[in-house]
Amino acid sequence: RSPGPRPTLQKWPHPQIELDRPAGWVHVHLEDKSAGPAPRVLWDAVYDMGGTEVLKSTAPAMWGQRTDMELICPPLHGPPHWYELTISKEGDAKRRPSMMQDFLGSQVITSYRPDHDPQLYAFTVDLDFGDDAKKKGILSSLLQEQPTHPKCTVM
Repeated sequence: RSPGPRPTLQKWPHPQIELDRPAGWVHVHLEDKSAGPAPRVLWDAVYDMGGTEVLKSTAPAMWGQRTDMELICPPLHGPPHWYELTISKEGDAKRRPSMMQDFLGSQVITSYRPDHDPQLYAFTVDLDFGDDAKKKGILSSLLQEQPTHPKCTVM
């Protein structure tokens, strides 16, 4: 049974990437390295940067395994996740790709939910309203209205 479609960014198919030099055709590859025994591909696409330093978040993919990037929030129950993003030149069809010659850059990204960070709990405040039931009721209703979707932090 398939788990269904994975969530992607709503307005943009991928984040903006800025390189230190102009590039033409680039291959972008993002893997979740903590998804299990084998990495899971979250983004794999080729783009024409047109000789600029910026891959805009609205740039359409020319082709790839996964042209819309999957969100990188860790699952609700589980540890933080780490990801590896690699960007390389897309080779000419006439020559074999070489990571040594085509490599442009890589970055390791960590994502976690607030409950993974013990430093966040250092700033929690226990509110005591005493006998004021009205204030307790307001606080209780505000807490119940909070969305249940887990937020994540990306570093």
